[in-house]
Amino acid sequence: MVNGKMNKTQTAAKHFSTGKNCAQSVLLAFAEELNLPEDQVIRMTSGFGGGIAKHGHVCGAVSGAIIVLGMKYADGGTPDEANAAAYSMVNKFLEEFEKKNSSIMCKDLIDGLDLNDPGDRAEWKSRNLHDVTCLPVVESAVRIIETL
Repeated sequence: MVNGKMNKTQTAAKHFSTGKNCAQSVLLAFAEELNLPEDQVIRMTSGFGGGIAKHGHVCGAVSGAIIVLGMKYADGGTPDEANAAAYSMVNKFLEEFEKKNSSIMCKDLIDGLDLNDPGDRAEWKSRNLHDVTCLPVVESAVRIIETL
């Protein structure tokens, strides 16, 4: 905390620990800065948890980070110029995220478990991967954004 206020990593962790998904938690950490209302963030990122609706695809923290980077860097100019600015930052983010976390794919990060399968979901819960794996990944995504 700085001056009694949580930093962005702490904000993301708080949201994640209260039931928000990875994408929601990352984007909510930057919502005030990006002038995004919390209810809109929650709605627009509701399908990204568990690697897009629990399918194990791109990690929700990565998806949330990509939205943040687009909002921050794809501002102004032609659509091609805005896209180029966003792509540049997203590529830097992806490189750093993969370096720190070994993959951008949710299923890889959670040891191949399928969160849509009841047995795998039970194993994910019993191994506490929400806190052991997913929370550090959310925090990592926020820290990487802040360094870009």
